[in-house]
Amino acid sequence: MIPVSQQTLEGWHILDYRSSYPLTPDWILCAGQVLLEQDFRGTLQRFATAENNGDREEEHLPQLQAAGYHLEQVLDLQHAPGVITFSGISQQTHVPIQLTFYTGTRTVRLFTNNSQIFQANDMHVFDHYMDTLEIAACVRDALKRHGLA
Repeated sequence: MIPVSQQTLEGWHILDYRSSYPLTPDWILCAGQVLLEQDFRGTLQRFATAENNGDREEEHLPQLQAAGYHLEQVLDLQHAPGVITFSGISQQTHVPIQLTFYTGTRTVRLFTNNSQIFQANDMHVFDHYMDTLEIAACVRDALKRHGLA
C-alpha cells in the first residue's frame, strides 16, 4: 500500500494508505480475517461497520466473538457496509491501532494514539505493516476464489 497522507488530530495519528486495487467486500473480509488471525488474536477491542463514512457505526464484536472470530459468519457480503473498522493492540507493532476500510475505494485509514512509535522510528513505521497486510489479503482472496481456502 502506498502512504498517501499523515496528520495528527487531538493526539491521534491518522495515516491514509492507498491499496493497489479497489477494496471489494470480499477483499476486506480477507484482510480482516488476516488481521484477526495474524495480529489481533486475543487483542481485538472493536469491530464495527457503517453504511457510509460519517454514519453512526454499529458494533459487532459480541457477534464476532460468538462466531469464533470467523468474519464470514458475521458479515453479509450481499449487503456489505461501506465502512468496516477493526481496533486492537497490534501484536506486531505492540501499539494500539485502528484500521478502517472504505468499500469501493482504495483507501485504508490507520489510527494510533501512540506517539513513541514515531519517535523511535520514523513517520513510515507502518508502511511495511500495511504492505504485508495487503499481500496476505490478496493471497487469501485468490485462494478463496479458486476454492483453496
